[in-house]
Amino acid sequence: MSFFRITDPKKRDELISEYMMAKERIYINNISQRLGSLAHQETLKTTFQPIVEASKESSDAITKELKPIKREIENLNNQLLQTEIKRKRSVAEKLVDGDTGKNALDQYFSIFKSEDGDYFLGKEKKNR
Repeated sequence: MSFFRITDPKKRDELISEYMMAKERIYINNISQRLGSLAHQETLKTTFQPIVEASKESSDAITKELKPIKREIENLNNQLLQTEIKRKRSVAEKLVDGDTGKNALDQYFSIFKSEDGDYFLGKEKKNR
């Protein structure tokens, strides 16, 4: 059954032949495009693969060299942080438990601890 009727057999065979040739031409063009695309991809791969590998190797080498430096920087930062904490504690201890004499950080507004354990500001404890 055909979707349209052709009564002339010669014309019908000609149309069918044109259809089959068009179908074959489309198939061949499609295959050519696919193969061309594959060939293009293969060319790109062979061209750029050495560059990609060299970049990966160099980045791995750089990363390998930077890891110890990063660890050392982290250690130095931790040491500096601990030193800063100790320094701040020292200043705080001087403020709280410091002398009321000339060695006090601030003789008038520093916090001092008396012999009986009370805290006060200034040179001496005043009773109220």
